[in-house]
Amino acid sequence: ELVQKDIAAWSSKRARDCIAKQLEREGGRELASVKVTPLPPGVPNGAGLRVKSVVRSNGTKVVVYLDPHEYRSTWLGNKAVYRTRLAIANGGELVVLAPGVKEFGEDATIDRLVRKFGYRGTPTTLEQVRREPELAGNLSAAAHLMHGASEGRFAITYCPGKLSRDEIEGVGFQYADLATMTKRYADLRDGWNTTTDGEEVYFVSNPALGLW
Repeated sequence: ELVQKDIAAWSSKRARDCIAKQLEREGGRELASVKVTPLPPGVPNGAGLRVKSVVRSNGTKVVVYLDPHEYRSTWLGNKAVYRTRLAIANGGELVVLAPGVKEFGEDATIDRLVRKFGYRGTPTTLEQVRREPELAGNLSAAAHLMHGASEGRFAITYCPGKLSRDEIEGVGFQYADLATMTKRYADLRDGWNTTTDGEEVYFVSNPALGLW
């Protein structure tokens, strides 16, 4: 599986070297390549560079933290899914620490549709759109349901602060206790970590920052 990052930086050898070193620290032995190409003209303060790294990762487990002040629903919180899916190997697991998540949709209609149809994967959602006028009439909800599913490739374990096990499992996710999982994955840094009992995990403190 591949993780790709695009980072804009000012045009200087020093800047390029600093970024390359940072990417090497993030990817460690999995770093496959770093490619630097010019950005189009017109970047303020001179020409720029675009740096693309390709990091090879077994990605057995990825842990994402959702800031409770920003993420109160899976409608927003599922950035944890679609911005990390390329980092997660087949058969792996995504653990979402979500202390502020209390609902599925940002409004009552979306919340009800997510609860009714769930994150079941693209083929199931497309079939639901064909069969269910209610979902067919709200294609943004259908798209969200597809983006928030792993397509059966890896497990998604949500650890919500304000939703029950039945609610989480009812939409197709696995459930884990927030306090237990927060204690287990305390003090992680962005990137690769090894827990005290030897588990390797990739930690993302904010999926909005652009990991894809």
